[in-house]
Amino acid sequence: MDDRTLVDLQFPRILDAAAACCRTARGRDLVRLSPPLPDAQACDDEMALVEEGMLAFELPERPVLDGVEDMGHAFAAAAKGAVLAVPELVACARMLSAGAQVQHSLKEARLRVPGLAAPFLELKDLTPVAERVADTFDDEGRIRDDASPRLAELRAKAVQLGRRVKALVEDLVRDPRMQPILQDDYYTIREGRYVLPVKAEDHRFVPGIIHGSSQTGATLFIEPSQIVEDNNQLKVVLESIEVEEHAIRADRSRLLGKVRDDARLLADDLWGLDSILGRADLARRMDAHRPRVGGADESLVLSSAKNPILLLLGRDVVPVTVELSGQGGRALVVSGPNAGGKSVTLSTIGLSVAMVRHGLVPPAMQGSVVPWYDQVFTVIGDPTNMERAVSTFTGQLARLDQALERCGRGRTLVLLDELATGTEPRKGEALATAVVEALVSEGAECVVATHFDQLKRLADEDVRVHNARVGLDATGRPSYRLELGAVGESNPFDVAASVGFRKAILERAKALVGERERQLEEALSQARRLNAELLREKAETEELRRHAAEDKKRYEKELVRLRSESDRLVYEARREVLQKMKRLEEELDAIAKQAREERSRPATPATERAATGRRIEVRQKKDEVRRDMAAEAALVEGHPTEPLPAAALKVGAVVWVVGLGAEGKVVDVAGDGKRAVVQVGLMRSNVKLADLRVPKAGGKKGAPTVPKKSASRYADPAPSTVAAPPIATLGQDEEDLPFIRTPENTCDVRGMRVDEALGEVDRHLDQAYLNEVPVVMVIHGMGTSALRKAVRDYLKKCRYASRFRAGASGEGGDGVTMVEVG
Repeated sequence: MDDRTLVDLQFPRILDAAAACCRTARGRDLVRLSPPLPDAQACDDEMALVEEGMLAFELPERPVLDGVEDMGHAFAAAAKGAVLAVPELVACARMLSAGAQVQHSLKEARLRVPGLAAPFLELKDLTPVAERVADTFDDEGRIRDDASPRLAELRAKAVQLGRRVKALVEDLVRDPRMQPILQDDYYTIREGRYVLPVKAEDHRFVPGIIHGSSQTGATLFIEPSQIVEDNNQLKVVLESIEVEEHAIRADRSRLLGKVRDDARLLADDLWGLDSILGRADLARRMDAHRPRVGGADESLVLSSAKNPILLLLGRDVVPVTVELSGQGGRALVVSGPNAGGKSVTLSTIGLSVAMVRHGLVPPAMQGSVVPWYDQVFTVIGDPTNMERAVSTFTGQLARLDQALERCGRGRTLVLLDELATGTEPRKGEALATAVVEALVSEGAECVVATHFDQLKRLADEDVRVHNARVGLDATGRPSYRLELGAVGESNPFDVAASVGFRKAILERAKALVGERERQLEEALSQARRLNAELLREKAETEELRRHAAEDKKRYEKELVRLRSESDRLVYEARREVLQKMKRLEEELDAIAKQAREERSRPATPATERAATGRRIEVRQKKDEVRRDMAAEAALVEGHPTEPLPAAALKVGAVVWVVGLGAEGKVVDVAGDGKRAVVQVGLMRSNVKLADLRVPKAGGKKGAPTVPKKSASRYADPAPSTVAAPPIATLGQDEEDLPFIRTPENTCDVRGMRVDEALGEVDRHLDQAYLNEVPVVMVIHGMGTSALRKAVRDYLKKCRYASRFRAGASGEGGDGVTMVEVG
């Protein structure tokens, strides 16, 4: 029985239903994945076990396999010296306990179910091992206190110490002297030790061990010295408990490892039993009875058989009785009205045979006989496949060819449903009759569902062919009962009338029957005309295809040329920009060197004018490079290039930010109209008017990718929205040179007190002044803004700071202050 036959019969649904009745994953796999049985004796033996399984459900103490897992890997690991985890030990114990329960129940019932009990009678009783492991754990999967005397002693000691330490730390929390220096009125546990949350500035008032701090650095978690010794003892006891629990698990693992082979044998029998009980449960639900597997010359007999697919769907199924006499060279032609049950009859026969081949009991009454068939073929046609150009008729022919080729290789059953209906009716009728005759002559046993009159008459001419019909009840509706030896009428008009179809249409259909010959001739003439048109259109299509192929080649060559030209333009644009940037860097180095030399000399109006001139020169060169970079980005990435007019710089306007490469919304505008605060996503940034562009229509909003700063013990948590530096308060220089952080130009005062921070800023600026460092970044963080305000108030009167500003978006925003030293 090949896979195509099983799929045609929807047999996998039967296997899935039987598997769903199993209680273990391995049992379900055995039902779904086991191959067909090899011979008739194996089928009979397997169905005998399933029949015993049906009796097992009536036992006073029936086998229970719910929740049993396959733990073969755990037993194997334990045998090699591995220490199993608690869930693995519990699952192994559950499997052994289930096996012990099954052994006991089947031994008690071995006279009623000898086949099921036989494998378990020879197995070793593993009940002591199961109880030893199971008694180690409580219902929640924890190791019980009484698992060892030392574990009970250690746990009691841990409880005593824990209560003592907890009482001491609670007294400290409630102490009025501690209230002002605690951040909150609670205690916590860090690394298994009780600690208090102490304000960072007051930690010197709480002697003890610091075990960490909050993210802001405002809170330190201190273990008071009063409880250090008790905490130490508690830590030692807890570690001893872990050691003892590991020793207990190692002992139970060794015990399971010693019985690995016996456990494997027990598991194999449990999974086999579960697959049998699953199939037995399905048989009980279908009211199935074990059929007899017939010999080589016995007939197929199904007594009051029901279609299992319809039973699974919960339908009210009418049983059918089928008999296919003799062995080899027989055919049963089933006829009758549409929707009368012909296809269901074929399905019932095929599924009954398939179920026996897989050790399942078909839903038939006692007295049924299912012979051993070496091969079973279904011929119901393929669904139309446009990709493979396969029609229903073509698929039937291919399948019939397979059946005819293999007919001589043992006893064969062929199920034919509406054979040769996918072609011209009269010729299809003749072909179907010839096919049935050929199959019977080759020794096959056929069951044919058909409307063809010629096939119905074949029984009068050939003794190897018999008729059967699905009849009608007293009201003219299908009864779905199979009547052997009778011929069914295939009158579509009566069936249509019985379901209430429109009478006018039926009358017209009956009148058209007399005109069939004339219409056939007209149809053939029309077909010839259509064929000529199709040939002409085919020639035109071929010509169009040829032209299209030539155009495609020409367009591909042009596309290659355009891409090469585009790559060349991009390369030249980038090369020019890089050259200009290199020249600017050299000029900036020269200007910076000259500025350092002049700074050592007294300032004069001439030197001031020279410095102003250099600033103007630097600004012009920066603007030139910025324009080139923007043009190159527009060429490569399609960014907007049109400058934003000053009149369009208003609150609420949507603009393109060149430095961020994204769209944003203006939320504030400076008084001079040359700067604005732009929000891009969750970030706000101060941007010059010269760095804003008119966004393209339909452009996508985006946000630049900002690298995350490395975590710091004293770093403030990042706010959800980055605030932009205030525009009017801090004088921001429009010609700031690019800033690159180094240890010499960076002063980090995060986490310091105000007095410590101001001293560090003064020391760093003094060193920068001596070393001629032009700009210093002071990192104070966002925090509560107190440290930031103190630093900036100090810079207003600092002799080293000529001016300062808040950091730009790419420098750290309002969490830093940029100081120009001079």
